[in-house]
Amino acid sequence: CGAVQAMLDPESVRELPSVREWLRHAEAARRTVVENNPGASTAELVALLTDQNIVSQLSNLRTHPAVASGLASGRLEVHGWRYGVEDGSVAVFDETTSTFLPATSLLPARGGPVTDRSTLAR
Repeated sequence: CGAVQAMLDPESVRELPSVREWLRHAEAARRTVVENNPGASTAELVALLTDQNIVSQLSNLRTHPAVASGLASGRLEVHGWRYGVEDGSVAVFDETTSTFLPATSLLPARGGPVTDRSTLAR
């Protein structure tokens, strides 16, 4: 993701003050990833920062009064999902294990992804 790459290299958006300001919201995630992963490749940092930013933004959302109220009353849930542009995969953040799991792992045991497209309604 270009935005995540820009988070890793803030100078790349030096001439774009609005973008720079928007990316500022991910600074805590960037700092955590960079400090805890010395020697990681750019691709590894992008993947780690993508996940860390999702987790950080979930925490940020929970502090908003309307969201906090909805959570407290049970009328609202928040979920962190990661979409893999390159392969169409979806991963869901599991707060009990602090890991991202394939969305297909959430399907009922007798269900599963459709692998035979000929069975889809047209």
